[in-house]
Amino acid sequence: MRRKQARSRHLAQQKRIFFPWLGLVPRTIDQRLTVGGSVTVFSTGDANLGSEARAFFEASYVNRTSAQTLAPMPIVSTTIPTNPVSISGDSLFNPIGRNIGTWRRRSVEFGNRLFSQDLDTFRAVVGLDGSLGEWAGPATGWTWGLDYNHGRTSGTNRQTGQVSMSRLANAVGPSMIDPSTNQPVCVRQAGVLASKIGGCVPMDLLHGVGTLSPAAANYVAFDGNDFGHNQQDIWTLNFSGDLFRLGADRPAGLAFGGDYRRESASFLPNPITATLDSSGNNQLPTSGGYKVWEAYGEVSLPIVNNMPLVEDFELQGAVRFNHVNTFGDKTTYKLGMRYSPIRDVVFRGTYGTAYRAPNVGELFGGAADDYPAVKDPCNNPASATIRDRCIQHGVSTGNSGDPSTQFLSKHQANPNLGPETAKIWTAGIVLQPHQVRGLSLTVDYYNISVDNAITLRGASFILNQCYTAVVQNPAMCDLVLRNDVGGIIQINDERANVGAYHTVGFDFAARYDMPVEGYGRFNFIVDANLLRSFRITDEVGVVTNCYDNYDCNGLPVGGANPKLKMNAGVFWSFGGFGAGVSARYIGSYTECGDKNGDAGGTCSLDSQHQRRISYYLPVDLFASYTLRNWTAGTTQLVVGLQNVANTDPPFVNNAFAANSDPSTYDYLGRFFYTRLTHNF
Repeated sequence: MRRKQARSRHLAQQKRIFFPWLGLVPRTIDQRLTVGGSVTVFSTGDANLGSEARAFFEASYVNRTSAQTLAPMPIVSTTIPTNPVSISGDSLFNPIGRNIGTWRRRSVEFGNRLFSQDLDTFRAVVGLDGSLGEWAGPATGWTWGLDYNHGRTSGTNRQTGQVSMSRLANAVGPSMIDPSTNQPVCVRQAGVLASKIGGCVPMDLLHGVGTLSPAAANYVAFDGNDFGHNQQDIWTLNFSGDLFRLGADRPAGLAFGGDYRRESASFLPNPITATLDSSGNNQLPTSGGYKVWEAYGEVSLPIVNNMPLVEDFELQGAVRFNHVNTFGDKTTYKLGMRYSPIRDVVFRGTYGTAYRAPNVGELFGGAADDYPAVKDPCNNPASATIRDRCIQHGVSTGNSGDPSTQFLSKHQANPNLGPETAKIWTAGIVLQPHQVRGLSLTVDYYNISVDNAITLRGASFILNQCYTAVVQNPAMCDLVLRNDVGGIIQINDERANVGAYHTVGFDFAARYDMPVEGYGRFNFIVDANLLRSFRITDEVGVVTNCYDNYDCNGLPVGGANPKLKMNAGVFWSFGGFGAGVSARYIGSYTECGDKNGDAGGTCSLDSQHQRRISYYLPVDLFASYTLRNWTAGTTQLVVGLQNVANTDPPFVNNAFAANSDPSTYDYLGRFFYTRLTHNF
């Protein structure tokens, strides 16, 4: 029976999103994801304030409900390794009369576990913008903008089917018959009725399915409600306008401005989870925030145009200064170029730097449980060197004798994190042949390197560095906590700036706008990404290839990295009518592990322990009608069918939830939608 598992992975993180339950749903042998639905309301408007200014607003509200069901909870003696639960030899249901320290059972009498979310997202933007009049002298015609942006997502996560481990310890502890009721009761001291535990019902875990009485299940089970929120507030001021002319028809342009941003988030788990007493993945509360002051400037310099072999040549530059109260100052910049030898062809390229500040969860998040699939190197050590290291670090006999394939890992936040930094090269070409009107083709190359990446080291890395690496890293040994007999209690895995990533690939885009007299207009689009390389370098310099791979051969980062991803569609419009069909393609890739999920070796080197994930190709349809220029404005009705064939996401054995990867695939399945929009 495989215990719960929740892989933590380094993804392109959205700092506005911090709901731990979305990434910590435990995985078992049977999972399903069901989606409730959503309600969206959106409004926008503006009003002129004389000839030089305008006031505007945007407001939106989204409510989303969703639910996931998982197989009944597996309860194990070491679900919480720091506080194991033994079946007492004095339990009425223990036939051997001795304490049983190691046991496991799936609590099918409890029914499936259910996780349900109810999230509300509100966003509002208000501001002023306009252009400077003749009174501004040389700055006449410059545009300006001042706005305030507020966004907040808050919600609850309800979970059922979990077990309070402290109550479970009471229920499998000493028990006896109460003479006054002739019913079994739990006691703290064997044979002493005066030590009766109020409300506790003795539990029989040793005699198969059906032996857990409803009363016993009700005593140990609990329903929990978790609460969380994210909030962002941004105040922005910006200006832009023309400067002078060089050798081109167009003048140089300048944009500059600044903003102040405040981020905050919190997560309050239910009391059982917050006190580390749940049979599920426990987590401590989170609360915190940070502030950012930013100033920026951007300039475009048209150098020359309308010359032989130089239809247009332009240089661009940008710089941004940031002060973040959690780590200090950071300056980034970008240099760019556009060159068009003839009007049909444009070459473009950029070099820039970037950074990502650690988010609230990474800085202030409460410690969270994970159960990665790893093995203890001290279980039958493979060499004398490993055996000696095991003895030095808490395994007195040199052999822990623990064959477990999952261990508790505690993911810790780190308030001392610095930013991730990146260097980005791009180069591309745009083709718009005048012989084929409406056709546009683009190809862009990208080369991105990220240093000081915020990541977890991973339980496998920690164990290998302590016990099996050629050169031992003693600091990693301090992260492995063992009990008195040498068994692993937990592995402490704190977030740190220790990763480096490098990726190379190509983005493709094609557009063709084809009017057909008497039949309307057809639009063809194709967007594709061809991944050529994705490598991760750990803190000791070991490079892992994640290209065409899932989860980077077991590292706690990565996700799906197929060679090819693509969107394509055909759209038609005629008068007020419209229709279209589109498809999303995600290519196949390799997953570590055979059909049973047993890696059995290094995935990238051992093809016997690899499996291919199939491609994914859902198709969507829509139709629309737009009524224009009537008395009240313009009204549009859209009806559509998403995922027409009800294509399921492919099975991903190592994914952390629902037997697939929700960060890559759409879980909604086939659904019908309608949208009514009116513009006044």
